[in-house]
Amino acid sequence: MQVESINPRLVKFIWAAAIFFAWSLIMGALMSQESIRVFVEAGPGHIISVVHTHIGLMGWLSLAVMAALYYFVPIISGKSIVWPKLIEYIFWIWVICEIVAGILMIIMGTW
Repeated sequence: MQVESINPRLVKFIWAAAIFFAWSLIMGALMSQESIRVFVEAGPGHIISVVHTHIGLMGWLSLAVMAALYYFVPIISGKSIVWPKLIEYIFWIWVICEIVAGILMIIMGTW
């Protein structure tokens, strides 16, 4: 029985997904506090609840699904990924844009 090595490119996806999950979880816990909830419901603070949803769905869920697809599609099809370096580009573009968008939306929600 041959042990299959884990693709390090996919490990980054899982780690980033876990970090975005923690970010979303902490935001949800903070937003359930009375004073923060009142602020979020008033004025432009509702953008902060959008950040919570955005980080949850686009951050951890999408990265986890991409990692699963990049892992299972070659196994099911029996073919390797044609351009493995594209996984690197997708990862970094996705993560950097997600962080920047999250921070910018939080800043806009607090003004």
